[in-house]
Amino acid sequence: VGKKVRLVVGENDDIVLPADIRRYADILDAMGVDMKMVVAPDHGHNLVFFAPVTFNILGELIGAY
Repeated sequence: VGKKVRLVVGENDDIVLPADIRRYADILDAMGVDMKMVVAPDHGHNLVFFAPVTFNILGELIGAY
């Protein structure tokens, strides 16, 4: 199984800006990396780890292996 990259960014993150993560995601995508970016609505930088979308992405990755 190839490598998978999943990026989760908080919609209100003022440390790692969603636009910066989008540019990184676009580069990975252009390189053919199996990647997905999701935005955690109404979450900032630290609380994104507890966002439902983060748990969904983790479950997706675990299920892939």
